[in-house]
Amino acid sequence: MTEGVESVEAVRRYTSLTVSLDRRFSRRWLGGISYTWSRLFGNYSGLTSSEEYGRPEPQVWNFHYIPRSIEKNVFKPNMTGSFDVWFKTFDHNGEATLGLLPTDRTHQIKAYGAYAFDFGLTVGFNGFAMSGTPVQTDVYVYEAPAWFPLGRGDLGRSHWLWQLNAYLEFNLKLNARLLLQLSLNIDNVTDNSTARWIHQLFNQFRMVLDQRIIFDGFDAIDMVMKTSSFRDPRFGMGRDFQAPIAARLGAKLLF
Repeated sequence: MTEGVESVEAVRRYTSLTVSLDRRFSRRWLGGISYTWSRLFGNYSGLTSSEEYGRPEPQVWNFHYIPRSIEKNVFKPNMTGSFDVWFKTFDHNGEATLGLLPTDRTHQIKAYGAYAFDFGLTVGFNGFAMSGTPVQTDVYVYEAPAWFPLGRGDLGRSHWLWQLNAYLEFNLKLNARLLLQLSLNIDNVTDNSTARWIHQLFNQFRMVLDQRIIFDGFDAIDMVMKTSSFRDPRFGMGRDFQAPIAARLGAKLLF
């Protein structure tokens, strides 16, 4: 922590309410539906740092920033980069960046069902729909992405994400002891292609920032445009789209 800067407490608070209705298999069918309202609030996204796109695992060895005027950059053991660089917990006006975290989805609806016909065919489905995640302007400073100078959620949310999957199964009796089971799984029946992530890095090439001006207030975006850093052309564009429709055939001999 920089001398004279008060440490910000890590906050990660999850609140949710789920209502569900399920019917067990009876009279040839079953089904269920659930709705979850939730809120994920704070300034700490977790060990896997969901604020950094594509982060697959805890940053056990993250590239840790130390001012060049004091010491060269070195590798330091840590579990997440969220609090390694003190200014990442503040916006460009010196206010703490508390808000909805990147994996917050306020509304989630899930449903499933199946029906078994008396001639051996079973048809089923499962599907979900969920509201988008918060999107914020991310400015790359030094070796530290995930700095939100305009606060959290300044760009609104990504699009709603939904998908429907289907399953068909047919049992054909070959003889008294042998049964042929044919199946078909279809993922993303409607072939949706919604972006699951919005590219929020505003700039490329690491911008050098005089950290002392954070609490004086300044325009971070204007500073990006006036430095050697330049605007990322992908800013605000979708990425990591849903996988296209896919089908899998199966066959089993049961005896």
